[in-house]
Amino acid sequence: MAGVCAVETCDRPAGRLGWCKGHHQRLRRTGDAQADRPLHRPSRAERGCSIPGCPKPHYVRGGCREHYDRWYTRGDPVAPPPLSPTEKGCAVKGCDKPHHANGYCVAHARALSRYGDPLINKTPVRKAGKYRTLIVRGHPLASPNGYVYEHRVVAYQKFGPWPQHCLWCGTGPLYWKRGQGRQLHVDHFNGIQDDNNRPENLLIACAGCNGQRHRSRGEIKINA
Repeated sequence: MAGVCAVETCDRPAGRLGWCKGHHQRLRRTGDAQADRPLHRPSRAERGCSIPGCPKPHYVRGGCREHYDRWYTRGDPVAPPPLSPTEKGCAVKGCDKPHHANGYCVAHARALSRYGDPLINKTPVRKAGKYRTLIVRGHPLASPNGYVYEHRVVAYQKFGPWPQHCLWCGTGPLYWKRGQGRQLHVDHFNGIQDDNNRPENLLIACAGCNGQRHRSRGEIKINA
C-alpha cells in the first residue's frame, strides 16, 4: 500500500525512503529495521507482571510491586509472604501465645531482655504494707494488673476455690472474691503478717475474728 511503511506489520505513514520514522531511525542505528519488535515501549499495564498467573501491572525487573518486594527482601519473587505475629507464635515449645519480638511472646521476650534467657520464670515480689505480693497474671484472685497477696495464693491452693467457713467461730459461707457474699480473710496463725506464709500457718477467718485477733495479738479461742 502506497504511503505506508515498508514493514508489513507497521501501518504508520512512510517517509521518502519507504520507511516510517521509527523503523528508519532503527535501520540507521542498528542496520536492521527489526520488524518483529514493536516500536513503542509497552506501558506497565500492557506488559504486566512476568510471574505466571499474576494480573498486576509491571513495576520493575519484570515483576509487579509485590513480587519485586519479595525478590528484593527475600531473594525470591515467589517466596511466601511473611507470617503475621499471630501466625508466627512464640518460639518456646508449648507456648501458644502470639509473637511479640525476637521470636518470642511478650512474657518470654521480657524474660530474654531481663535475664538473657526466655525460659527463666521469676515471679516478681514486692511489699504492700506488711504483706508480700506476687505478680501472678491469670490467677483467680489477681487484680487487673496481675498482683495478688502471697498468703492468699498459698491459702487458695491449700483450701481450694469453693466457699469456706471461719475456723474460729464457724461463720460461713465465706467467699474469696468481693461481690459473691461475705468475704473471707486469710489469717496467720502465729500473728506475723509479713512472714511464715507456709500452708500450715494460714487459716480461714471471717472479718470479725480476723480483726479481733489483730487487736488482741492473736488471743482467741477456737470455736468448739
